[in-house]
Order: sequence, then C-alpha cells, then structure tokens
Amino acid sequence: MGIAVSSKKQNEFFELFVYIVGAVFLVYFVPAPVNKFLFLAVLPFAWKSKKDYFWLAFFLILIDQPGGLFSGGKRDDAFRLPIYTILLGFAFTIYELYLILFLLKIKLKSEYRSNKKPVFFAQELNTLVLLFILLVSISPFIGMSFKAVNEVIKIVINLTLFYSMFYIIPDLDKLIRFLKLIFPFAFIAVILQVFSLANGFQIVHLVKPNIEITQGVFNVFGEGEIERPIELVSILFICFSGSLLMIRLKAKAFNINYLWTINLISFVSIFMTGTRSWFLAFVIGYIVFLFLSRNEISKILYRSLVGIFIVICVSFYIPSISRQIEAAATRIVTINKVIEGDFTAGGTLLRIDQRAPKVMAAFNQSTWVFGAAFSDLHREHQDFHVGYHNLLLNVGVIGILAFLFLFLRIIIKGILVNVNDKQKLTSTALIGLIILFVINTGSQTIGFNVVYDTRFFIQAYVLVVISIIYRYTSTQNRKLA
Repeated sequence: MGIAVSSKKQNEFFELFVYIVGAVFLVYFVPAPVNKFLFLAVLPFAWKSKKDYFWLAFFLILIDQPGGLFSGGKRDDAFRLPIYTILLGFAFTIYELYLILFLLKIKLKSEYRSNKKPVFFAQELNTLVLLFILLVSISPFIGMSFKAVNEVIKIVINLTLFYSMFYIIPDLDKLIRFLKLIFPFAFIAVILQVFSLANGFQIVHLVKPNIEITQGVFNVFGEGEIERPIELVSILFICFSGSLLMIRLKAKAFNINYLWTINLISFVSIFMTGTRSWFLAFVIGYIVFLFLSRNEISKILYRSLVGIFIVICVSFYIPSISRQIEAAATRIVTINKVIEGDFTAGGTLLRIDQRAPKVMAAFNQSTWVFGAAFSDLHREHQDFHVGYHNLLLNVGVIGILAFLFLFLRIIIKGILVNVNDKQKLTSTALIGLIILFVINTGSQTIGFNVVYDTRFFIQAYVLVVISIIYRYTSTQNRKLA
C-alpha cells in the first residue's frame, strides 16, 4: 500500500533554499534598521499563504542555525535574527512573531475552524496545559523577577506550537510535503560539518569574524578530547525519524533508496558529533524499527550494508570525515564504562558528577511536589544538560510523573491501534517520541523548560506525526474491516 502526493510543486525546496539565502543576505549584508523592517515583510506572506508547512520549514531552518548563522542573543547584536521591542520592555524575535501571527490566523480564518482534525490524545495535552497553568500560578509565591516573567512569556509563545502545528500540518499530505522540504538539509548538515572540520570554525565566521563557533567544539588538543561538529540536530532528528516512517509507509512521493540515504546520512551526521545520548537514542530507534520490520529484515540489512560500504568509500576520499568518525567512535564507546558502573564514563561525563548535583541541590530548596516552577530559583539553577534532573527541578515530583504517565499513555494507545495494522505505522510513528525520551537522559528534549526553540518544535512535531498516523491507520483499519 503506497501513499502518493501531488507532484505539482517539485520546486518548493529550491524556493525554500532561495528564501534561506535571502535571509542570510538580509542579516549579514543589510544594515540592522533596514533588515528588521524587511524581515517583517515575511509575515504578510505567511498570513496569506496556503502553504503553512512551507513557512514552518523556513523558520525551523533559521532557528536551527545552520553553520552558526542567525545566532546571537543580545539585542544590540546587529548580526542575528531581528528582535523587536514592542511594549513594557518585552522583546520578540521574528520567529516568535510568526508563532503569534499563526495563532491569530487560526482563530480568525474560517477555513481552519471548518477543517479541524481530531487529536487522539487531546485529553493528555489538556492535562499538561493545566499543569503549566498551576506552575505559573505558584511561581510568584516562590519568588519571580521580571526576567523570570519574560522567560515564561517566551515559553508560552513556543507552547502555542502544540496547538498551531496540528493546523499547519493537519494531515498526511501536508506531512509529506513538509518532509520533502526538510530531507535535503541532511546533506547540508554533513557539508557544514566537513567545512567546520576542515577549517576549525563554522561558516558564520566568514560573515561574523569575531565568532568562530556557536555550537560544537573545534581546535581541541587535550588528551581524550575530540572535535564535535554539531549542525542542524533538530533537522537531523526529523530526517531520521521521518525517513523511517516514510519507509514503513511505502510513500510513493519518495524513492526508497533516497529515503535510506537520508536516514543513513542523518545517522552518520549525529554519529560524527560524538554526542552519546543522541547516538544511543538513534540506535534504539533502529532497534525498534528492526523489531517492527522483522519480516523484511533481509532487505533492510542488505540496504544497510550497501549504505555502510558507500560511507566507507566516501570517508576514504574525504579524510576529515574518516578522522572524525574514528574520533567519535572513541568517545561513544565510553558508554561501556557507564554499563560497567562508572557513571562518569571515565571522567568524560561531567553532567553526572558535576551538573546533576547542582540541579538537585536547587531542587532540595524547592517545593519538591511542584519543584521550583518558573521562579528565580529555577531560572538561576536550571541546566538543560541533565534532562530529567532539570525537568524535576521545573515541575517537581507530581509534574514529572504526569509527563511520564501521559506520554506513556500515548505510547500504549499507539501500540494498541496496531493490533490489526500489518504495517505497524503508529508504532513506527512512536519512534520519534522514544528517541526524545532517550536523549532526555542527557540534553533536555522533554518539558516546558527545554531552553531552545527547536526543542519545543520537535516535541510538538512528534505529537503531530503520531496523531496523523493514528488517524490514517484507524481509517485504513475501518476500510479493511
């Protein structure tokens, strides 16, 4: 059973790429007062556009900072995405204005209200909304400064994605169109990594000479240290989990060899970062996928071996890739030390013996039951490098149990629908959520306080995909009944 999608707009990726290049030009070659005004012109286009998934992809690329571009946190930084001070000292980025605009678009345009799709875990999401309101309500009693209030406003804007994205990507057709825009950026991520490894700096350095890197590690010389070219990790997450889903779906919109290439490229790119929690999460994603695909194991292994052979050949001709794969492997095998009982992984896992105790010390000063909520205590001691510890600090014992229980219910519901589904589509869609849970053992990817805009994005994206595939699978099962 294959899923087809209209091929009328095959040039959408090139259109998106042109917009990205245009954004680079505006940020780095047009004076700040002018580029701030010109960036606002994007919003009317997004308001009128029927291709909401296109603009979602556009802003995702920007906030994922390819090559370190579009980075910068200070208001007076001329080379960053524009930031607009509106009232009472509150400032919003162009991305945040887009999220607000789209929320208004949903509320004011009748076609969205008439085309609303059911969310099969709406009750679970509503429970998390109530938890969030409760945490915000108790924060002033713990101690909450203006900066903490400002952070909550930023969080609220990002949380609108958990509502809006169900309208931006309402069905399987739009999901496929969105993925067609995102998949090619897996190749771009690797190209950017090769550039950084060859030069010792990210591409942002070419247009912003005072900045060499915004993420990752380069030019290291200490024993046991490796370079870590971190690029477009949220894009790679979508490429990895999305390609597995499209392979299982047998989507006619994609060539099967192209899907496996995207999947392998995404995995190799994450591997080269030397990020152990992400590597382990992707490996577990593979394990789950192989279990669901056990009837086709020979085909999968054949394609995997071919892909590995190609990677070996490519790395032979690109020494920087070869060296990085070898170095990353050295770092990743330290996971064995954790299995053996050394939770510092030979002194390389500082989050366990240094970061986690600091977060837990702050938690001991909190309410325990509801944590430190969004108080100054939370703001001053949060550390997204220890995911579950940081989540506990934010939401407390009750909150973390609510998160785990509600997401577990989503997983169980998704598995139960597969009883009559030979393709195991909903279970495959759950791989993304499982990956987030594993990554959260290190870098935080679950919760209200995930720090990065992209982490809110991929949480919402995962839930949207699960809901879409659940509805599709349920429809197919009814047709077969």
